[in-house]
This record gives sequence, structure tokens and C-alpha cells, in this order.
Amino acid sequence: SFPTRRSSDLAELLVQDGNSVAVNLIRGNAYQEAVAFLLALNERTAEDEHNLGLAFEAAGEISQARKHYETALKMDSNNPVFKAALTRTIN
Repeated sequence: SFPTRRSSDLAELLVQDGNSVAVNLIRGNAYQEAVAFLLALNERTAEDEHNLGLAFEAAGEISQARKHYETALKMDSNNPVFKAALTRTIN
């Protein structure tokens, strides 16, 4: 079994290439800032949606995280990272 990880550790490990400003905010544990930045974008890639989910998940807002993971998966249905993220937040 895997050792228990803090959400912030998970976010740092799983952050996907996307908007570089948001990626750096997430890596710096600035989740609220990352959420605000990503929500303000006119267009978000699947990676941005996933990273938005990660920022919400790390902040403990699981239902919001799940919504963005679902969107990321709709945009890129074969991405195993997105599938894992969604599975992780369903329980």
C-alpha cells in the first residue's frame, strides 16, 4: 500500500503541463490564486481543467475538483491521469 500523502503533495506531483503561471502557483501551494487565475482564462485546455481540479482538491473542495476533472476527461478521454483524478475524487 502507498503511504498517505497530503493533498498538497499530490497536487505538486500530478500537476500537468498547462498554463505556466497556474502550474507555478500550484507548485508553490498557492491554490486559491491558481483557481482564480485559471477561472479567469477565456479558454482552458484539458490540462488547465485538470490543474484547476487539482487546486480545488488540494484546497479540500472535492466536489469542485471532480467537476473540473470530468471536464478535462471530456476534452481528452484517453488521458490516464485525468481518469485517475476522477476516480480518486469519487470515493
